[in-house]
Amino acid sequence: MKIKKFFAAVVAAAVAVSAMAINAFASEDGTAYIMFSDANWATQWWDDGNAYDNVTAETVKITGDGQYTVKATAAAPASSFAFAAVGVANGEVAFGAETLILTIDSVKVDGLEIQPSGTAYTSSDDAIVTRANLYNSWVSSLPDDARTANDATDMSATAYDLASIGEWTTIEVTFTVSGLGGGAATEEAAAEEAPVVEETTAAATGNTAAAAIVAVMTVAGAAAIASRKRK
Repeated sequence: MKIKKFFAAVVAAAVAVSAMAINAFASEDGTAYIMFSDANWATQWWDDGNAYDNVTAETVKITGDGQYTVKATAAAPASSFAFAAVGVANGEVAFGAETLILTIDSVKVDGLEIQPSGTAYTSSDDAIVTRANLYNSWVSSLPDDARTANDATDMSATAYDLASIGEWTTIEVTFTVSGLGGGAATEEAAAEEAPVVEETTAAATGNTAAAAIVAVMTVAGAAAIASRKRK
């Protein structure tokens, strides 16, 4: 019975670790990232806790007004864009509804800066994630919560024509946060703290879970041996 209880505990712990591993890559509140899909919906990243093969995302935590940079890299050349936006995890809740404003300073694809044809605005589709669309052709009219730092009259969900881009491997967006106050994000602070790199591959998620399970089994085994010695 003691052996059965031991293995039952190991299995239970392994299941718990596996459940945690599913969301291993979901960003914390206030973390900015690029959400996107290429034209074929083959290369994409959504910050939803799932693993996306062959994509590395560099995210950054919003700590106050200031300038930030996020980046995504495809392991193999992707084909154009079907959609792209900068998102902030739980931004509407963490910072207050319609408080956070993202002003896009530059969009670079493979190092080449893309010039805008309008002004990207800040809004939210679900009143949870704050978003600034770079290229979103599904938006037919401005949402009620569309906002910019300088009351732009040329707000557009397709301010950056990413659909016309051919093959690419990296997209990098630099943007300025306003509306929060605090001014915690300065160039000096940004230099001191490198962006978080999230390698969101299925293999990476599996290895993380496997390593954690092994660690749980090792600890459980040591505890069982110690218990046996005490008796």
